[in-house]
Amino acid sequence: MNLSPSTTHIGDISITSVTDGTVSFAATTMFPTTTEADWVNHAQFVDNEGNLNLDVGSYVVRSGSRTVLIDAGVGDIQRGNINGGQLLGNLAAMGVTPADIETVVFTHMHFDHMGWASTKVDATYQATFPNASYRAHQHELDYHYSTVNPMHERFAAMATGFESRIETFEDGEEIAPGVTMVLAAGHTPGSSLVVLASRGQRGILLGDTMHCPAQVQHPDWGPLFDVDPVAAQQIRETLVRETAGDTLVGAAHFPNLSFGRLVSSGTARIWSAVRPTPVL
Repeated sequence: MNLSPSTTHIGDISITSVTDGTVSFAATTMFPTTTEADWVNHAQFVDNEGNLNLDVGSYVVRSGSRTVLIDAGVGDIQRGNINGGQLLGNLAAMGVTPADIETVVFTHMHFDHMGWASTKVDATYQATFPNASYRAHQHELDYHYSTVNPMHERFAAMATGFESRIETFEDGEEIAPGVTMVLAAGHTPGSSLVVLASRGQRGILLGDTMHCPAQVQHPDWGPLFDVDPVAAQQIRETLVRETAGDTLVGAAHFPNLSFGRLVSSGTARIWSAVRPTPVL
């Protein structure tokens, strides 16, 4: 489904969600400690077959004079449980060309976040965003180039298109006005949050520290792909406990890549979506 981009504002910073498609998993496969009964109270997130159809895509962040792309979608893949390929068309629909992107920032570098980072032309990978620097945490690069990563060969091949452009960021580094990277290792060793702050307002892009809003109520539900499940759960618990109710929260796989707030519901906290502004 090709969803129209929508924009959220945090002070002077605009964040536009841009879908690339979906990836699908059985909910109990994605979260192996859960049962079908666990999902009865979260039926809004699964289809009739018990599958999670997770959105994938990117965020275009505009701050000051900077245009930053957060993550790079899954790429032009339509097979099995992956239905991608919409990102560049959706960027074009909002008037953004690949050449307009000044910085590509990876919250982490799993394949569904770097699919459009490079494009294969004949037998050679080339940077999709020709004027951009590509930024990731050093721990992330070390992991993905390492043989510890089961997909290191695929990663290394794709990275040939942009590795000369890579610039690492440090924990707590401001990469654009009001846009700060915060290390939140667990899902991967260099997994990071994007913290947005302007004019007294605050937002967080969670990357893959959470994959489904149900995890706000159940931070102990760990996904199949966490490299360090214990650290990843601690990150989720901290986010649920410490994120203020007026902070806007977006995540790479939450429905429509939309923003919401962590609000109290009885004794629990839940994620409540806010209505974004369509991009005309």
